[in-house]
Amino acid sequence: MKLATLNDGSRDGRLLVVARDLERAVDASDIAGSLKVALENWPQVEARLQALYQRLNDNVAADAFDLDPAQLAAPLPRASQWLDGSCFLSHGELMQKAFNLDPIEGVEHIPLIYQGASDDFLGPCADIPLPSEAHGIDFEGEFAVLLDDVPMGCAAEQALQHVRLVLQLNDVSLRALAPREMRTGFGFLQAKPASSFAPVAVTPDELGEAWRDGRVHLALQVQWNGEWFGHPYGGAMHFGFHQLIAHAALTRRLSAGTLVGSGTVSNADRSVGSACIAERRAIETLASGAPRTDFMRFGDRVRMEARGPGGRGAVRRHRPARGPGRLAMRVMVTGANGFVGRLLVRRLLETGEVRGRRIEALLVLDQALDGLPEDARLRRHHGSITDAALLRRALADGVDVVFHLVSVPGGAAEAQYELGYQVNLQASLELLNQLRNPNRPPVLVYASSVAVYGGELPARMDEGQPASPQLSYAAHKRMVEIALQDLARRGEVDGRALRLPGIVARPREPNGLRSAFMSDLLHTYAAGEAYTCPVSPEACAWWMSARCCVDNLLRAAELDDLGSQRIWQLPVLHLSIAQVLAGLADSFGADNLARIAFDPDPQLEALFGRYPPLRSPQARELGFCHDGSVAGLLRNALDLPSRRNRCVVSRKGVFSWP
Repeated sequence: MKLATLNDGSRDGRLLVVARDLERAVDASDIAGSLKVALENWPQVEARLQALYQRLNDNVAADAFDLDPAQLAAPLPRASQWLDGSCFLSHGELMQKAFNLDPIEGVEHIPLIYQGASDDFLGPCADIPLPSEAHGIDFEGEFAVLLDDVPMGCAAEQALQHVRLVLQLNDVSLRALAPREMRTGFGFLQAKPASSFAPVAVTPDELGEAWRDGRVHLALQVQWNGEWFGHPYGGAMHFGFHQLIAHAALTRRLSAGTLVGSGTVSNADRSVGSACIAERRAIETLASGAPRTDFMRFGDRVRMEARGPGGRGAVRRHRPARGPGRLAMRVMVTGANGFVGRLLVRRLLETGEVRGRRIEALLVLDQALDGLPEDARLRRHHGSITDAALLRRALADGVDVVFHLVSVPGGAAEAQYELGYQVNLQASLELLNQLRNPNRPPVLVYASSVAVYGGELPARMDEGQPASPQLSYAAHKRMVEIALQDLARRGEVDGRALRLPGIVARPREPNGLRSAFMSDLLHTYAAGEAYTCPVSPEACAWWMSARCCVDNLLRAAELDDLGSQRIWQLPVLHLSIAQVLAGLADSFGADNLARIAFDPDPQLEALFGRYPPLRSPQARELGFCHDGSVAGLLRNALDLPSRRNRCVVSRKGVFSWP
């Protein structure tokens, strides 16, 4: 199972159980108030926590909410003790050679462990407050385990039975302060400020075959300010966690809540890079006589991620808290004044960053921009996407990320072919052409559509369904997908296309969308108004809220190392009109059901009422999501209050373990 701690303002936080896909969580404080309490009473609480985890994954847990990692503390904000090892011998050997250090006797037979500060661990999105850049700020990517009570003299053969949870962390180090403290022989104090942790702690069984012989057999992917830094393999630990535990317990008991770390993940193969700056500087010193890489600056960011065979990863970010970021972003949104565009612009302004970098300028392009907030970061470009000169002016100073949302909807594009052709196809191809940059390809997130599949779908469907457009709108979307994929192959545009389902609840105004009835049904029921639905109660469609859509657009912008796969079918909620009405009745009362009538339009139902169940495991593994349930859809689409306090929906990054 996966556990996290909600930062509720208390010292130990509130225990959460987190779903396997990390989209949802549920309060577990009625079982154990905090993870500290759970570890101290593991035999009494484990089965109840596992049962809650199963209900959450089965979508039947009461009061589950959308998980926002920014609301989380470290899984265990205060540990009984923090014992950090140095179990990757290649790291120590490299540092000895580079800095002419005396070898440590018996290092191959006796583990190196020091006792660090354990009273103030930081959460995955928390800034790390540090006094000065002159202290040589460094990150260190590690794996760690949390223990229950371990008796004195515990043998290595029995030690793993005391491992309850596995974690990933950034053991922050101040390299300029470390040498003196090492020479004293008393260990680290000032050189080791608070460490920060990935959002979830997982039971070893969640790792499957990646957890064996007391080691995490996964590569730890590390990025610094959006650039690859290393992917060393955790399975190369010289000592396993069972040996570390036995060594630490030789002369004393280890209390429940003891945290044991692996030390910096490091490999002898230098092509895999490093998990800390000091190691890279040592490599540079040996190669050329002096280091070239500086230590971190205030505003820098580090992303650490361990991906299993299924593709899900444990992601976290670290940012020293003071000072501006070094690398600012220029972001563009076309169709910025549209239904989804306005929500995306507001989200970007609120978060102030994308791909881990600060947004310096947000370029917004649309024929009208009156619906957008006042903000000094906005650069407004009024006009049509079909104006190539307008595009050139907007892109004159360069752009890092583009969200291309503007389009003429399907019904309007079918009725006005020339307009649809100019906006949906010609203008999109012109934008792609102007974005081409083989030296620094910009990220382009393109809003495609499920319309590309056509109207004749199988009884059950997955992501491999071939496109077969039956409307001009759909054909143009598919053509842009192909062009985007080709430019990605050429390395000129870092494109990614998302096939969006029906997005609700759109404003109650003419919009040219033939699927507008999906939003109209929600609005009229919520308002207690009469409504005649143009499809039958049995009609099934694919649904997604605008809020969830924005989450997915932002997730697409975050992805790295995509290879040839550039087009994804998003996860959707497959719901009948009757199921949606039942959810509306639950939220607004059943009396309004009497105000709903049906007058099915056979053509409309053929297009929008016969969608089959859809599986999208590849998209889900990359962190894309749907609204979770009918209740979640309605809550997000109509801005309904939750039945109890909940985290705000946010997927700035996917925080997961395999």
